[in-house]
This record gives sequence, C-alpha cells and structure tokens, in this order.
Amino acid sequence: MALDPTQAANKALNALGAETLTDIGESSTNARRCQAAMAMLVDEVLEAHPWHFAKRRAPLAASGTAPDFGWGYAFPLPTAPWCLRPLQVGGRDAGDDWTVEGRDILANEPGPLQLVFIARVDLAQASGHFGRALGYRLAAEIGFAVTNSREVVADMWRLYERSLSDARAINAQSAPPAEAEASYLLAARR
Repeated sequence: MALDPTQAANKALNALGAETLTDIGESSTNARRCQAAMAMLVDEVLEAHPWHFAKRRAPLAASGTAPDFGWGYAFPLPTAPWCLRPLQVGGRDAGDDWTVEGRDILANEPGPLQLVFIARVDLAQASGHFGRALGYRLAAEIGFAVTNSREVVADMWRLYERSLSDARAINAQSAPPAEAEASYLLAARR
C-alpha cells in the first residue's frame, strides 16, 4: 500500500469525524494542523515499532575518535538513509555488547559492525498497518484542537496503541520462531 501525507491526514480527520482534505497543502485550518505535526509523527511512529518495510542493513566502520571511556570504539549511525532506531548489531540487541549515545553506536569490538535499523523511508513504501497507526497517532495529536474533547484524544491514543499491538502480532506471525536457549531447566525435563 502506498501512503501519501494527504491519505494519512484524512485517516486522522475521518477518525475525528472532521471534514477531509483534497490536498494536505491546502490552506484550511485542519490541513495546517496536519502539516505541522506530520513530519515529527512519521518519525515517531517509525521508531515505535520495527516495521518490516522500514528495516535496513548497513556495515558500520569505526570513527577515528574513540569514546573517552567505557567503550573502545564509536561507530557513526547511517545518514543515507537516516537511522531512526538501531535494532541489532551483529544479531544482538542493545545491552552489554553495545549501546547508542548521540548519533553513535559504542562497542568494544573494532568492527565493522553489522547494523539492522529502522530508517526514515518514503511513505510510498509504508504498510497498511503503518498507515493506520500514523492516522490514529495524528488524530491523537490534533484531536483536541479539532474536537475540543479530551475523551476523543484518549480514544485516538488507545486506537493508536491497539494498531501498534496489531502490527506486533503480524510481525510475530511472519517471523521464524525463536530458538529456546539450552538451560538446566530444559535439560532437567529431558
């Protein structure tokens, strides 16, 4: 599903029971509200979930400047496409092996590191679940200005959270099952 900003704005306005737009660039009050919030919210919704359409991979080389202490190497995050959220380095989640500080990944291994991340992507690549989540998030953002109702804003926020939950369920169904690590409890059952 290709999503454009006008469609995302109209998803929000429909959810709020407001008049929809012909084009997000029009001069109506609701169009200006949507325009003002859209760029920030697209990044926010992309960061909120590991959307398959926004996942990218990149090898990272260490920068010439090491961190002052605690870690051996700094690796600048990708800028083309812009890295919004690192997911894994070398198949491992953040923790003892690496961390994010500013626009760098800090690690003790010299690299290159294999990064999986959420990128800022064109909305034309977006999934239907992302479009629904973005619409509800935008509705929550502009909801009070449009409806003057805190209840409607709370409802839109709940619908946004539900859309993220639905996206997690879809991801779980499309991912291979996780391997259980061997432990003394599993060994005892055998």
